[in-house]
Amino acid sequence: MNLYAVTLALLLLPQQSQQPQTPPPRGKMEGTVLREATTEPVSGAKVTVTRVNASTGAAIPTAGTINTFLINPSPNVGLPGGPPAPAPGAAAPALPPQQPVQPAPIPSVTTDRDGKFVVPDLEEGTYRIAVTLNGYVKQEYGQRSFTGQGSVLTLTKGETIKGLVVRLTRAANINGRIADETGQPASGVTVRIIKATYNANGIRLFQQAGTARTNDRGEYRLYWITPGRYYLVAGTPPGIPPGVDPGGVPSPNETADPYTFTYYPGTTDQAGRFNMRDVAPGDYTLFAWEVLDGFEFFDPDFVKPYETLGKPVHVEESLKLNVDAKVIPQTALAGR
Repeated sequence: MNLYAVTLALLLLPQQSQQPQTPPPRGKMEGTVLREATTEPVSGAKVTVTRVNASTGAAIPTAGTINTFLINPSPNVGLPGGPPAPAPGAAAPALPPQQPVQPAPIPSVTTDRDGKFVVPDLEEGTYRIAVTLNGYVKQEYGQRSFTGQGSVLTLTKGETIKGLVVRLTRAANINGRIADETGQPASGVTVRIIKATYNANGIRLFQQAGTARTNDRGEYRLYWITPGRYYLVAGTPPGIPPGVDPGGVPSPNETADPYTFTYYPGTTDQAGRFNMRDVAPGDYTLFAWEVLDGFEFFDPDFVKPYETLGKPVHVEESLKLNVDAKVIPQTALAGR
């Protein structure tokens, strides 16, 4: 009788230890999205929280990434570029090590009519907050410039971070009209804005920041542009036949005419006159080229041989200058 009782007690012990564990408490973030320099709330903005590496600030990969897999229908035939097929009777090759399971992405939320948002169910960790809305510049929490990154937020178990404020800036628009030498609308002309940037080595680079195409009235519009300084250029890029440029020819009835790659506003009219506005005070060298391809004049090594052909100009605040420039002919360009 006593032996039976002891055995029963031992059998019950494992069942008592298999109790479900309480999940760790989750945290959340609460805040408000406002228009820049105002207290006006922005409703309908998309708030995205991304988990990042606490040391590097880089985003942690999440589940849902699409990878490319090549399925071999004939296991006894090797795939091109892959390992050879196993010999008959040989053991199958070892499977690659299993990768750790990536966390699911955090669902985005939308601000309410008062511009408020709540991102719930967050694990302990480090995060970034980004806010987007059509017509506004993308903004991260704590971001001080359009080209910089925002601040990271560290959340402990079960913590609620309140009072976060993100201010959105209205995006800009550029519109205009392009005409040919006869004054007729120039349709199908590609228009771009280009921004100067610098890489990690301090080398100046130029990136396309927006593109549009003139309609049948010669009108174009670039929209949702981040405020800043840009170069506006229109025409057929050197080396690209008309109609092959991105955007192509949308109508079979359109004539794909080539147009000279032209920058605004440093171009001449039919009388050889030019007008440059909003030039910051300082010392400059003015060059007038008969023909110039692409972005050559941005390259200091290209400009250096022609420095003596330029016109030195000193610009003062609120000063209007009349400057005559001598055209550098195409025949003067090295290698042309």
